[in-house]
Amino acid sequence: WAVYQDTGLLNAIGIDYKLYYLMARAFWSDDPGNAYHPSTWVPYLAAIRPYYAHADSDPAPPGLVLYPPLFPWAFRPFLDLSPHVGFFLWTALNIAAAAYLTWRVAQRFPRGQQFWIALLLWNSLALWSALVSGQIQVLLACAFAESYLALRAGHDASASFWLGWLLVKPQYGVLLGLVLVWKRRWRVVAGV
Repeated sequence: WAVYQDTGLLNAIGIDYKLYYLMARAFWSDDPGNAYHPSTWVPYLAAIRPYYAHADSDPAPPGLVLYPPLFPWAFRPFLDLSPHVGFFLWTALNIAAAAYLTWRVAQRFPRGQQFWIALLLWNSLALWSALVSGQIQVLLACAFAESYLALRAGHDASASFWLGWLLVKPQYGVLLGLVLVWKRRWRVVAGV
């Protein structure tokens, strides 16, 4: 609450969502390559400034978001909303994903432990940090969990589908790709 009072919305709270918003705005401009040049994002900051606690506050400087072009392309529906409504909708989507992830993880434990596992997950700093900053990690954690369960069940096509979503953050693909090669899961590697 203190951070919100000091900075408002989309300056510290929702900072990652702001970067996604700016990247997508630049992508959908006259040159999609602008998505990878934060200096071209400055004009789009004007739409975000009203949500700052102080109108004269300097925005947190945009930083480069190295997501493949499919991400800003898919982010397009959020650009039709005002920035704060988009952030709240994004947060609601991530809360729903966190609830789904909690349910999927808790299922893997005996009935008497499921409540405690769910409580542990919902009280993790990583979850709340991702929600407050507007990160995509909760959605990616769902994709990872589904791919893990599909791999364990031997459903390579399904595992490939879910692992493909993790390529939104290419660094995940490198690490997981190495693990899949090491485990000789060639069908999954080819599917991704």
